[in-house]
Amino acid sequence: LETSCCQGANIADELFDSVLDEIRAELNVPLSSLTAPLLIGCMADARGKPDMLFFVQTTLDSAGVRTSYSSGAEEGWESDRLVF
Repeated sequence: LETSCCQGANIADELFDSVLDEIRAELNVPLSSLTAPLLIGCMADARGKPDMLFFVQTTLDSAGVRTSYSSGAEEGWESDRLVF
């Protein structure tokens, strides 16, 4: 198992990219409209599972997010509504 600095950077890139991919898959918001994720905290959920919290902004307004979401998000089944 390689423990070089570059491997750590690759892991971080994968983690932060996965945050954006999840937003795109669940909301159908274009990646180009999202800012880079900012890690704002770590916690344990109600079952004790570790969870990371990120802050991401979009250039879309609420109508744009609604339009993207309603046009068929790949993983839209994971939510039943948007709340603004």
